[in-house]
Amino acid sequence: RTSAILLAAWSVAALLRRAAPSTRHLVWHISIVIVLLAPAIMALGIKVPIVPAVPEVPKGIVLDVVPRSIEPVTQQNDAPGTTATPGTLGTVGMAGAIAVLSWFQFCWALSGLSVWRGSRPAPESWNNEARVICRRIGLKAPVAVRQLLKDGTPHVAGLISSVVMLPPSAAGWAIGARQAALVHELTHIKRADRRTQPIAQLACAIYWFNPLVWFAPAGLARERERACDDEVLRF
Repeated sequence: RTSAILLAAWSVAALLRRAAPSTRHLVWHISIVIVLLAPAIMALGIKVPIVPAVPEVPKGIVLDVVPRSIEPVTQQNDAPGTTATPGTLGTVGMAGAIAVLSWFQFCWALSGLSVWRGSRPAPESWNNEARVICRRIGLKAPVAVRQLLKDGTPHVAGLISSVVMLPPSAAGWAIGARQAALVHELTHIKRADRRTQPIAQLACAIYWFNPLVWFAPAGLARERERACDDEVLRF
């Protein structure tokens, strides 16, 4: 069921290859939400009628026909080396889900720690540029800009509140280049990409054994970057 939903989303996204990246991003996001809600949707759906069972053979007839020397077949299942039971598979699935979810939580904790330990307040001119851009793109809440201690790529960090992180080399960039980076990162905040990302990570944690579930967040990330680039071009 999960694979069918994601394959359908991939087909729709391929058909919309000439559409805006934000449209394809919405397709991937809806498919991931449906995957997470699929068990609840199936539980609320119409149940398939149960086929009437075969009439049970009276025990007395079985005892008269089957020789007493034959041992019950159920004893063979107790031998070591048999196939895994549903309980074992459930334990492995739960352990994998906990491991993947713990890794994502660790990455979010590092993102919040990088704001506190890996950056310093940015120059006031950067924050002034960010405030002007926020007003122009329709972002109401102010967003802080911080400067990384080590050189890297611009990105959005933070555990609770979002902060735009720019590398130290941004001080030598042209004003247009720095504003383009700010527009890109502030658009991520405006689009609430940091809210859709945990939803995709939750799907990966639950269905970690399905490769298609990992393919969907990759498509989600690819289209959100393209959508932010389009906003830079419009700006």
